[in-house]
Amino acid sequence: MTDGRSHEIPLKDAEGAPWRLWIALATILVLLVASLTVYRIWTLPPTPGLVPTALSVDPDDPETMRMAGARPDALISVEPTADLKSDLFPDAITNHFETHPIDQASHPLDPALAVAQAGLERLKPITGYRAVIVKRERIGSDVRGPETMEAKIRRHRDLAGGGVVPFAVYLKFIQPRGVAGREVIWEEGANSGNLVAHETGFANLVTLRLAPTGRLAMMGQRYPITEIGFDVLIQRMIEKGTRDRAVGPCRVEVDRWAVLNGRPCTSITIIHDDRHEAFEFHRATIVIDDELNLPVKYAAYDWPAEPNAEPQLLEEYTYLNIELDPELTAADFDPENEAYAYP
Repeated sequence: MTDGRSHEIPLKDAEGAPWRLWIALATILVLLVASLTVYRIWTLPPTPGLVPTALSVDPDDPETMRMAGARPDALISVEPTADLKSDLFPDAITNHFETHPIDQASHPLDPALAVAQAGLERLKPITGYRAVIVKRERIGSDVRGPETMEAKIRRHRDLAGGGVVPFAVYLKFIQPRGVAGREVIWEEGANSGNLVAHETGFANLVTLRLAPTGRLAMMGQRYPITEIGFDVLIQRMIEKGTRDRAVGPCRVEVDRWAVLNGRPCTSITIIHDDRHEAFEFHRATIVIDDELNLPVKYAAYDWPAEPNAEPQLLEEYTYLNIELDPELTAADFDPENEAYAYP
């Protein structure tokens, strides 16, 4: 029964989202971060088998020719087509091995170090380049890769008027499928020192800004993006060669008739038969393009885990389809570039 009087139930004005909504949003955010982490781990490429430093190719053997064609990043050896390589490529910096044979050097590394120094001089007038980079790296006990990416790299240059052109990198991942479409930009002195990246597919929800040497940016990487490119590659070759020369003897093997992706190259293999704490590798191969006069491949291997076993790959970087001095502008290193897929 009622007494005929009406009753009003006071309603509280909403001053913000109900607490249940906040909890739901926080839960969704946590699940999203966890999903992205699992997605990245799940899409890591499988561990490949051992990668040979060179393949012997017989033009009359369809199988070896097929392997060479299927692996543009594979180094192959071909029959000489002249008495001397310098007869075909008189400007090749690797002709130094003809005028300064390894067996006549004070140390086997001396001719290779001279070639590396010549490579640094060759690099000086180059403003930048495009390339396809194929990368394999050992992270912990696993070899990851190959990862293939398109790269635009602008070299750091000091200008005559006192200014500088900052070092800048743009990467777009092509393979494996799980990371295809990922883009990463890093520019010296920009974005508070952070790299700017985004994932691909359904994971392309936010733009990530990460410290290049931070834990997330270094996940699954041996080196930060700030160390990519020919400059660091040549400098590291000189540093390691100079240090190894001071430690003691080693073996150096040179193949003037190597071919990589159909281009004439010279491969230099350095072998440390005896372990030493100063040596970073058991065997390393540097491949120099005899027309570009630049190192286009570096592969390093650890000592075998067991006697008579094959050396284990540590790291391998290959530069393909190189274009020197393209017209790179500020837009090439700008996440706001409409040609890119940043969210």
